[in-house]
Amino acid sequence: MGGFGAIKLGLKYPHLFQSVSSQSGLLDIELLQDKWMLKMILPEFLEVFGRLELDKLPSSSSFDLKHIQANNPLALTKKRGINQLPHWLYFDYGAKEGFDGITEGNKNFEKLLKEESHQIPAQLFNGKSGHNYQFWRSRSGNILQHHSDVLQKVLLEK
Repeated sequence: MGGFGAIKLGLKYPHLFQSVSSQSGLLDIELLQDKWMLKMILPEFLEVFGRLELDKLPSSSSFDLKHIQANNPLALTKKRGINQLPHWLYFDYGAKEGFDGITEGNKNFEKLLKEESHQIPAQLFNGKSGHNYQFWRSRSGNILQHHSDVLQKVLLEK
């Protein structure tokens, strides 16, 4: 949940961050609502985004819509009045993430920011652009370059 967390925190507390990035982040958490498989297989999502009822099966627990909307990167982007990709924000995702919510959420984020595809195609060296460390490692140079460029610009402005 690092990509989601980075974007969420950067948008929620912009005075604390100069640059934020996400790789394979879940950028539209409203897509999680009432997903039976998530409730049963990944009940830790309920601890973050809802209520995990201790005496009941996770399938009878619920996501907290108000909490989801208050922490959804899409809603936070709209709340801040951002409608184009700002220079301080970088995101990408793989063509074969393995969870439709990641792909669909990133596409929703692209649409909101009027961006072309940030989807990285499968390549031999990038773990076939899946939700795995090979993919993230193959993109780490891009992420570091983004942060370096933003921070250099900030220093030059001072």
